[in-house]
Amino acid sequence: LLSYRIIGNTNINLSYYDGFRNPNIDDVGKVFSKDGINVVVPNINLEPEYSKNLELEVNLSLRYLKIRVQLFNTKISNAISREYATLNGVDSMLYDGDLMRIQMNKNINEANIHGVNFSTNIMASENFLINASCNYLKGVANQNKPLAHIPPFNVRVGVNYQLDKHLFNIYSHYNAWKEASEYDEGGVDNLE
Repeated sequence: LLSYRIIGNTNINLSYYDGFRNPNIDDVGKVFSKDGINVVVPNINLEPEYSKNLELEVNLSLRYLKIRVQLFNTKISNAISREYATLNGVDSMLYDGDLMRIQMNKNINEANIHGVNFSTNIMASENFLINASCNYLKGVANQNKPLAHIPPFNVRVGVNYQLDKHLFNIYSHYNAWKEASEYDEGGVDNLE
Protein backbone atom coordinates (compact mmCIF):
# COMPACT_ATOMS: atom_id res chain seq x y z
CA LEU A 1 0.00 0.00 0.00
CA LEU A 2 1.30 3.41 -0.99
CA SER A 3 -0.48 6.45 0.36
CA TYR A 4 0.18 10.07 -0.58
CA ARG A 5 -1.49 13.14 0.92
CA ILE A 6 -1.92 15.65 -1.90
CA ILE A 7 -3.18 18.67 0.03
CA GLY A 8 -5.00 19.02 3.32
CA ASN A 9 -7.54 16.24 3.56
CA THR A 10 -7.08 14.73 0.09
CA ASN A 11 -5.02 11.60 -0.35
CA ILE A 12 -4.33 8.93 -2.95
CA ASN A 13 -3.85 5.26 -2.09
CA LEU A 14 -2.37 2.66 -4.41
CA SER A 15 -2.62 -1.02 -3.43
CA TYR A 16 -1.30 -4.19 -4.99
CA TYR A 17 -1.96 -7.63 -3.54
CA ASP A 18 -2.41 -11.19 -4.65
CA GLY A 19 -4.46 -14.16 -3.51
CA PHE A 20 -5.82 -17.55 -4.41
CA ARG A 21 -9.02 -19.58 -4.23
CA ASN A 22 -9.06 -23.32 -3.83
CA PRO A 23 -11.83 -25.36 -5.46
CA ASN A 24 -14.60 -26.15 -2.99
CA ILE A 25 -16.16 -29.54 -2.28
CA ASP A 26 -18.94 -28.99 -4.85
CA ASP A 27 -16.32 -28.42 -7.56
CA VAL A 28 -14.57 -31.75 -7.01
CA GLY A 29 -17.20 -34.06 -5.51
CA LYS A 30 -20.81 -33.23 -6.36
CA VAL A 31 -23.06 -34.17 -9.30
CA PHE A 32 -26.07 -31.88 -9.78
CA SER A 33 -28.37 -30.16 -12.24
CA LYS A 34 -29.71 -26.64 -11.71
CA ASP A 35 -31.72 -26.32 -14.91
CA GLY A 36 -32.78 -29.82 -16.00
CA ILE A 37 -30.80 -29.34 -19.23
CA ASN A 38 -27.19 -29.63 -18.06
CA VAL A 39 -25.61 -31.87 -15.44
CA VAL A 40 -22.48 -30.70 -13.61
CA VAL A 41 -19.97 -33.44 -12.83
CA PRO A 42 -16.84 -33.24 -10.63
CA ASN A 43 -13.41 -32.49 -12.00
CA ILE A 44 -10.69 -34.07 -9.87
CA ASN A 45 -8.03 -32.22 -11.89
CA LEU A 46 -9.29 -28.76 -10.87
CA GLU A 47 -6.51 -26.54 -9.52
CA PRO A 48 -6.59 -23.30 -7.46
CA GLU A 49 -6.97 -19.98 -9.21
CA TYR A 50 -4.65 -17.05 -8.46
CA SER A 51 -5.39 -13.33 -8.54
CA LYS A 52 -3.35 -10.16 -8.87
CA ASN A 53 -5.19 -7.06 -7.73
CA LEU A 54 -4.46 -3.38 -8.28
CA GLU A 55 -6.51 -0.57 -6.71
CA LEU A 56 -6.27 3.20 -6.97
CA GLU A 57 -8.30 5.21 -4.48
CA VAL A 58 -8.76 8.97 -4.09
CA ASN A 59 -10.26 10.31 -0.86
CA LEU A 60 -11.41 13.88 -0.27
CA SER A 61 -12.52 14.78 3.23
CA LEU A 62 -13.87 18.22 4.03
CA ARG A 63 -15.76 19.38 7.09
CA TYR A 64 -19.20 18.28 5.86
CA LEU A 65 -18.31 16.29 2.75
CA LYS A 66 -16.45 13.04 2.13
CA ILE A 67 -15.88 11.64 -1.37
CA ARG A 68 -14.15 8.41 -2.32
CA VAL A 69 -13.43 7.17 -5.84
CA GLN A 70 -11.87 3.75 -6.28
CA LEU A 71 -10.66 2.13 -9.52
CA PHE A 72 -9.65 -1.52 -9.47
CA ASN A 73 -8.48 -4.35 -11.69
CA THR A 74 -8.18 -8.05 -10.83
CA LYS A 75 -6.41 -10.46 -13.16
CA ILE A 76 -7.18 -14.12 -12.39
CA SER A 77 -4.90 -16.80 -13.78
CA ASN A 78 -5.94 -20.46 -13.88
CA ALA A 79 -9.50 -19.16 -13.36
CA ILE A 80 -12.27 -21.64 -12.54
CA SER A 81 -15.13 -21.55 -15.03
CA ARG A 82 -18.08 -23.87 -15.73
CA GLU A 83 -17.62 -25.26 -19.23
CA TYR A 84 -19.17 -27.92 -21.45
CA ALA A 85 -17.23 -31.16 -21.16
CA THR A 86 -17.09 -34.85 -22.04
CA LEU A 87 -16.93 -37.84 -19.76
CA ASN A 88 -15.39 -41.00 -21.22
CA GLY A 89 -15.64 -39.36 -24.66
CA VAL A 90 -19.39 -38.64 -24.36
CA ASP A 91 -20.91 -35.14 -24.04
CA SER A 92 -24.26 -36.18 -22.46
CA MET A 93 -25.48 -38.55 -19.77
CA LEU A 94 -28.69 -39.78 -18.13
CA TYR A 95 -29.34 -37.94 -14.88
CA ASP A 96 -32.61 -38.26 -12.93
CA GLY A 97 -34.10 -40.03 -15.95
CA ASP A 98 -33.27 -37.23 -18.43
CA LEU A 99 -30.51 -37.01 -21.03
CA MET A 100 -28.48 -33.91 -20.10
CA ARG A 101 -25.42 -32.14 -21.50
CA ILE A 102 -22.29 -32.58 -19.35
CA GLN A 103 -20.61 -29.58 -17.75
CA MET A 104 -17.74 -29.34 -15.28
CA ASN A 105 -15.72 -26.63 -13.65
CA LYS A 106 -12.42 -26.30 -15.47
CA ASN A 107 -9.36 -24.12 -15.22
CA ILE A 108 -9.21 -21.59 -18.05
CA ASN A 109 -6.21 -19.41 -18.88
CA GLU A 110 -7.39 -16.19 -17.30
CA ALA A 111 -10.21 -13.87 -16.39
CA ASN A 112 -10.29 -10.16 -15.65
CA ILE A 113 -12.55 -8.06 -13.42
CA HIS A 114 -12.34 -4.29 -13.40
CA GLY A 115 -14.53 -1.50 -12.22
CA VAL A 116 -15.12 1.69 -10.33
CA ASN A 117 -16.77 2.57 -7.03
CA PHE A 118 -17.90 6.06 -6.04
CA SER A 119 -19.21 6.99 -2.60
CA THR A 120 -20.00 10.17 -0.77
CA ASN A 121 -21.27 11.31 2.63
CA ILE A 122 -22.76 14.75 3.14
CA MET A 123 -23.33 15.91 6.71
CA ALA A 124 -26.31 18.25 6.13
CA SER A 125 -26.58 18.99 9.86
CA GLU A 126 -25.38 17.49 13.12
CA ASN A 127 -28.25 14.97 13.02
CA PHE A 128 -28.78 14.54 9.29
CA LEU A 129 -26.48 12.56 6.95
CA ILE A 130 -26.95 11.92 3.22
CA ASN A 131 -24.93 9.07 1.69
CA ALA A 132 -24.66 7.64 -1.78
CA SER A 133 -22.59 5.00 -3.54
CA CYS A 134 -22.47 3.47 -6.98
CA ASN A 135 -20.59 0.50 -8.42
CA TYR A 136 -19.76 -0.58 -11.94
CA LEU A 137 -18.08 -3.95 -12.62
CA LYS A 138 -17.08 -5.73 -15.79
CA GLY A 139 -15.82 -9.30 -15.83
CA VAL A 140 -14.55 -11.20 -18.85
CA ALA A 141 -13.05 -14.65 -19.32
CA ASN A 142 -11.34 -16.32 -22.29
CA GLN A 143 -12.24 -14.93 -25.71
CA ASN A 144 -14.03 -11.97 -24.09
CA LYS A 145 -16.86 -14.15 -22.73
CA PRO A 146 -18.84 -12.78 -19.75
CA LEU A 147 -17.68 -13.93 -16.33
CA ALA A 148 -20.20 -15.36 -13.83
CA HIS A 149 -21.37 -13.53 -10.69
CA ILE A 150 -20.79 -10.01 -12.02
CA PRO A 151 -23.61 -7.75 -10.78
CA PRO A 152 -25.07 -4.97 -12.93
CA PHE A 153 -24.43 -1.28 -12.29
CA ASN A 154 -25.98 -0.37 -8.94
CA VAL A 155 -26.63 2.74 -6.86
CA ARG A 156 -27.61 3.18 -3.23
CA VAL A 157 -28.79 6.53 -1.86
CA GLY A 158 -29.79 6.99 1.75
CA VAL A 159 -30.44 9.45 4.52
CA ASN A 160 -29.79 8.98 8.23
CA TYR A 161 -31.48 11.06 10.91
CA GLN A 162 -30.45 10.92 14.58
CA LEU A 163 -33.19 11.88 17.06
CA ASP A 164 -32.03 11.56 20.66
CA LYS A 165 -30.97 7.87 21.00
CA HIS A 166 -32.84 6.76 17.85
CA LEU A 167 -31.31 6.47 14.39
CA PHE A 168 -33.64 6.50 11.39
CA ASN A 169 -32.27 5.24 8.07
CA ILE A 170 -34.14 5.47 4.77
CA TYR A 171 -32.51 4.35 1.56
CA SER A 172 -33.18 3.35 -2.00
CA HIS A 173 -31.22 0.76 -3.95
CA TYR A 174 -31.21 0.67 -7.75
CA ASN A 175 -29.85 -2.16 -9.92
CA ALA A 176 -29.50 -1.62 -13.64
CA TRP A 177 -30.75 -4.24 -16.07
CA LYS A 178 -28.37 -7.12 -16.74
CA GLU A 179 -28.59 -7.94 -20.43
CA ALA A 180 -28.77 -11.61 -21.47
CA SER A 181 -25.47 -11.16 -23.33
CA GLU A 182 -23.78 -10.36 -19.99
CA TYR A 183 -24.69 -13.72 -18.41
CA ASP A 184 -22.08 -16.46 -18.41
CA GLU A 185 -22.45 -19.25 -20.96
CA GLY A 186 -22.09 -22.04 -18.36
CA GLY A 187 -25.38 -21.18 -16.65
CA VAL A 188 -23.93 -20.19 -13.27
CA ASP A 189 -25.82 -16.86 -13.40
CA ASN A 190 -29.16 -18.67 -13.98
CA LEU A 191 -30.33 -16.75 -17.05
CA GLU A 192 -33.45 -18.88 -17.27
